[in-house]
Amino acid sequence: MAHPTALYLCQKYPQQIYKANRYTMNAVVISNMSLEEKLATMEQIWDDHCQHQNVQSPDWHGDVLQIREENRRAGHEQSMDWQDAKNAIRQRTQ
Repeated sequence: MAHPTALYLCQKYPQQIYKANRYTMNAVVISNMSLEEKLATMEQIWDDHCQHQNVQSPDWHGDVLQIREENRRAGHEQSMDWQDAKNAIRQRTQ
């Protein structure tokens, strides 16, 4: 069964191509999406990717995380719940 967002996008953008139970997007479809649709699509793609792949972060991610943790401990940054962070990003981009 196709993902609900994929079905929605195919209905909204008739130029969407259906092939072998998969929906493919082209640059025109993506450029016509609202920011909210783009963010939702990226989030769903990432969630799907993480469920089906053994995702390995590059070594430099550890360095960045260490610096951020040091800044947080020094009181220069505060941590935020992931759902709250996503909501804050959505509010800033509307």
